[in-house]
Amino acid sequence: MKDSDLRTGAFCKSTPGRYHEAEAVRQGYYADRAGGRNPDLPGVNTGMEEIIVGVVGVLQFDVLKFRLESEYNVEIRLEPLPYEHIRWIANKEEVDLTKLVGTSDMKKIKDLKGRPLLLFVHEWSIRMTLERNEGLRLSEFGRS
Repeated sequence: MKDSDLRTGAFCKSTPGRYHEAEAVRQGYYADRAGGRNPDLPGVNTGMEEIIVGVVGVLQFDVLKFRLESEYNVEIRLEPLPYEHIRWIANKEEVDLTKLVGTSDMKKIKDLKGRPLLLFVHEWSIRMTLERNEGLRLSEFGRS
């Protein structure tokens, strides 16, 4: 899976069953990522107790949950999220994320490399966010 495969997809918020399991969950996500599956997408200011996972097909959530439970002995809860569209901020050096004016269905997160991303429920919200933030450039593809 390439970053570009996540332009649209399914997202879940995952929470370890116990706080001390967060590191095992993170290791499991990174192992899955290396295997070409699920990138973990930490929310902005959420810490490791909450991780947003994006996948192309919803059945991958079942695979992730099974692998974390069987290979890492970690209980995890997955909560479906309504987001379907993801955009990287192409000019992140020029944008103050704290002043970004989005829509009510937008969520600010970061990818594995710490790059800011925006999740949207509706495609029209992407256009509205661009209109509200002069100079903001969004990309459907993550750049290394």
